[in-house]
Amino acid sequence: MKRAVIIGAGGFIGTHLVRFLSKQGIRVFAFDLNVSSIPAIHNVECYRIDLQEQAPFNQYTTLVNKIDTVYHLAWTGVGSDVRDNYDLQVSNIGIGFKVLSFCNDISAKRVVIPGSASEYAMGGTAITGEGAFAPVDAYGAAKAACHTLYTAYAEKYGTPLIWAVTASLYGPGRNDNNILSYTIDKLLSNEKPSFTHLEQQWDFIHIDDLVSALYLLGENGIPKRPYAVASGENRRMSEYIGILRDKIDPTLPLGIGERFYKKGIPDHSIFDISAIQNDVGFLPKITFEVGIEQMIDYFKHKNMGHERRDA
Repeated sequence: MKRAVIIGAGGFIGTHLVRFLSKQGIRVFAFDLNVSSIPAIHNVECYRIDLQEQAPFNQYTTLVNKIDTVYHLAWTGVGSDVRDNYDLQVSNIGIGFKVLSFCNDISAKRVVIPGSASEYAMGGTAITGEGAFAPVDAYGAAKAACHTLYTAYAEKYGTPLIWAVTASLYGPGRNDNNILSYTIDKLLSNEKPSFTHLEQQWDFIHIDDLVSALYLLGENGIPKRPYAVASGENRRMSEYIGILRDKIDPTLPLGIGERFYKKGIPDHSIFDISAIQNDVGFLPKITFEVGIEQMIDYFKHKNMGHERRDA
């Protein structure tokens, strides 16, 4: 890979991927509505784009050429408080078609789009990126719809799509009221966090491992094949929360069992990552014990007024 496009380069994943690809000596064309959030570093060219426009890429099809890989990371409505906002989630579907059309116009060799464990959360089986969908919320349903529609589009028009179903993401810099951010924030404020019974089996992937996986897929992933991207380490959610609490203060109380499950039963996130391991040699490196310490330290600095814009 010598030249890559990142759409949504100013987000949590995007900023980390920009840095990672730049360090590999890859020339990056970074697109976002807010270009000031994109890291200003060597080999990176930043362009403002409004994906709500009817033809947002028209002016860039001649500027951006000979592209090896396009990463489409832009998605509105990732936070837990808006995952059941159907209008917001559905608005993402049409944007992806604009991206795919652009990828065909510039003859991109690979197009990598992240999916979500939420596509399969109620299925009760290991997630591979294939099989029947069982979404847990509107976010998961919209991702599953994109997975189906974009795959059909890719088959019809020959788009080299790689759909990457990702586990729950964590790491320093993520702060959108997901369960780990919520728990850290509560405990550092000496407040008791409230949970379900936390019986679900879960997989968390650190941001550094995720961008490494995305790089490998963009380099050698097999187009038109879905991949499950995760740590491959499935634990009970109560164990993750216990580790997190103990890193901060083992004496702090946890309100386990104080909330109901969204669908009345636990939703699981168990991954089989053999495909990405076999095809591109992906090897997760950061354990939860190490990664969660980084995230806790980020929140401590943030609460002291020393937050870095692109952690």
